[in-house]
Amino acid sequence: SSADDEACHVRRYSQKELRTKLEATGFKVERMTGFVSLLFPFMMVSRLISGKQKKGGAELSLPAWMNAIFSFIMRIEFFLIRLGINFPFGGSIIAVVTK
Repeated sequence: SSADDEACHVRRYSQKELRTKLEATGFKVERMTGFVSLLFPFMMVSRLISGKQKKGGAELSLPAWMNAIFSFIMRIEFFLIRLGINFPFGGSIIAVVTK
């Protein structure tokens, strides 16, 4: 997506694909979870909207109150992950691996 281009992302992986690649290179996957899961629907809407806008701009400019709500939701998700809850999908993947 244009968001990936702007962030200089080279490729995207599914959790299964990332796990396979990590294990193939000798890493043991201790834990893997989706991240930005609770906001995933909003992220997808944002990407759809920004895809229709001129390339090179920010994804979306949010009002401060909405940004505060989304930040709070992210803190909740981070807390749940620290409790041991794994999410099957998200905008990102967190992987804890050992060699």
